[in-house]
Amino acid sequence: KISDDAQTIKLADIIDNADDIVTNDPQFARIYLVEINELIPLLSRGNKILFDRATNLINNHLKDYKFTSLRDGLEETIKYYENRSSSC
Repeated sequence: KISDDAQTIKLADIIDNADDIVTNDPQFARIYLVEINELIPLLSRGNKILFDRATNLINNHLKDYKFTSLRDGLEETIKYYENRSSSC
């Protein structure tokens, strides 16, 4: 269980990093956005303003990638990690 303060810090971290990741590493951003989209609902005890801002930010970026479903994004994430592990 993560404290409310720790959840607020994680929300601030997401807000601070999301735009940079999308801009500077679009390949990784596809994976990051899907993973963060799954994480954000678990951070609901953090600051409500930051929670709403992080949710909207990630949702807007996900729209840019035009996933037809979250499942598509998750499948791409799995393939990404499988390829990384097989090349190590």
